[in-house]
Amino acid sequence: MASQFIIEHVFNLSPVVTGYSSLTSGLSLMAGGIVSKALINKPFKTKVITGISLQVAIAAMMLVTVSYFNSIYLLVGFTIFLHLLSGFIFNNVNGYCLRRFTTNAGTASGLTGGGVYVVSSFLVMAS
Repeated sequence: MASQFIIEHVFNLSPVVTGYSSLTSGLSLMAGGIVSKALINKPFKTKVITGISLQVAIAAMMLVTVSYFNSIYLLVGFTIFLHLLSGFIFNNVNGYCLRRFTTNAGTASGLTGGGVYVVSSFLVMAS
């Protein structure tokens, strides 16, 4: 949500760059879903724990690296990897919830999707 302000006001780049960075973020989110589907036969816990661990490690690397090197390419690169892992984790967790609560699929899907926004909002506000 804040990327457009960072790109336009901190880096002084055009809204076109903001659009391209949003496009790459969306494509990486979609790619995470495709990777999740490719690994559908792997154990659920292993996939989710690995995805979360990688995401935390990349976020820590991003915080350290971006504080020393102020580059749009570096920031967008980290964002691509974080969104790829987000798409991967979300598809796995959403599929797991839908399998567990088949009779209440709409509620399970809504709570899973809404839960992602609530948790990510808290994490963004805490940082």
